[in-house]
Amino acid sequence: MASFADVLGNAGLKVQLKGTKTPQGKLLAQADAMLTKLDSDEYKNPKKKGTNPLDYSGSNQLWWSGSSTDGVRNVKMYYDNKVVKDGDDDLLIQADDNRESVVKVIGQLKELLEGDKLDDAINAEEERRKEKAANAKAKKS
Repeated sequence: MASFADVLGNAGLKVQLKGTKTPQGKLLAQADAMLTKLDSDEYKNPKKKGTNPLDYSGSNQLWWSGSSTDGVRNVKMYYDNKVVKDGDDDLLIQADDNRESVVKVIGQLKELLEGDKLDDAINAEEERRKEKAANAKAKKS
C-alpha cells in the first residue's frame, strides 16, 4: 500500500515530511501553539483596559518577552523547553510592542520553518545541544 508521500510524490508534488518528533516539527508545533494563543480572546480583547496583553511576569516559555523595551518586544523560539540559540547567544527577533507585530513575526518564522531554508541552522542547533549535553555528562563522570 502506497503512503501519502509516495502518491503525492508520484503526482509530481515536492513532499517533505516533518513530524512533530523532529526539531523542525517541534518548532512548527510551538509556532502553531503561539499563534493559536495570540488568536484567543485573551489577547485580542484583554479584560483589563489600558494594559498590554503581551505582558507577563515570571518564568514562561511563550515566544515573546514578558515586557518591552523602548517599544520593542523580543521574540524567541523554543523547543524541548530550551531557547534556540545562534552559536552561544539566544536568538532574538525584534517586533513592535503589539499583538499584530508579534503575530506577524511568528507567522514569518513559521513560514520559514515550513520550507527548507532553516534546515542547516536547525541541524547546527541540534548539534550544539547534543554537544552541550555530552559535555555536561562528561563533567558528571
